[in-house]
Amino acid sequence: MSKKRSIFEEVDVPSGQAAPSVAGMIDRASTQARGWVAAWLGLVFFAIAANVLLGVLNRKAAMGPDQVFWLPVVLWAGGFVLFAVAKRLPTGWMGRLLGSGVLIGALALSGEWSSVFAEGSHFVEIESYHVVLQRALAYGAMGVLLWQIMQLRRSEVDLMTARRGRHRRLWILSLILLIVTFLHILRGAVLGGLYEADLYTSWPLIEGQILPTGLFTQDPFWRNPFENPLLAQFSFRVSGLILLLFALYIWVRSRKNASRSTRMAYSVMALMALVEFGLGVAMVMTSAWWHGALSYQVGTILLWVLILRARFLTGYPMAQSVRD
Repeated sequence: MSKKRSIFEEVDVPSGQAAPSVAGMIDRASTQARGWVAAWLGLVFFAIAANVLLGVLNRKAAMGPDQVFWLPVVLWAGGFVLFAVAKRLPTGWMGRLLGSGVLIGALALSGEWSSVFAEGSHFVEIESYHVVLQRALAYGAMGVLLWQIMQLRRSEVDLMTARRGRHRRLWILSLILLIVTFLHILRGAVLGGLYEADLYTSWPLIEGQILPTGLFTQDPFWRNPFENPLLAQFSFRVSGLILLLFALYIWVRSRKNASRSTRMAYSVMALMALVEFGLGVAMVMTSAWWHGALSYQVGTILLWVLILRARFLTGYPMAQSVRD
């Protein structure tokens, strides 16, 4: 009769057998790769933001709206190739990163505006068209990059879990706020491309009128939103006021959100909206001097970042304890 073996008996492992793997090594490597990719995208983001601010200074120095956005392209392409060769791109992120690269490439090509249209073309002579195109692509690229950075800073499992706690109504409202902000940015771009618009320095009225006359004097009619200095100034003020009021409304609605971090994000966003509104008033009343225009553009970038962050935390709230 064979002897029964104890269930706690030690068993020798043959020398040729592989040692057991250490748990968590794959997850740790994936987390490190996501962190490095997020840092790389952050560098590209700051390069685009710096180019936007440089464009403001170029306009104040009467150097025209032409900007060179090739540095962000070089940073993006170099980082993408490096991570791809090293096989450090997170799983499923190849297409997303290529999408942001296409947007950054379009931003760089927008600097060749004058070569697209013939010399002396109406679209070349009126700078507002060029400024609007570059500003739209720049803020669009910064928005995509920031969203990807926030996603990469959290694991896919964490994002899938957090998505279940999404506040749907606040999620929709934050999207509307994002669109309103983007449209206001474009109205500011038109204002930045029309030097004559800086002549209207009275506040809150324009030439003593609530609704000034001469808002639609350009012919054909469709040129007015891009070429009429009075309409550019008026629409910039109105869209800025709408943005402020809607930001405060969403902040009030966010107070009912269960997530403490989400509530804080909307509070900071609303405070920045108030500051940005004040910077806009100061810029108008000082005829958009370079320091006022630059401060306002810095505030616009910060507000854009804070709105995107608040929206991200609405869709993917942070985990918190029951006591919070």
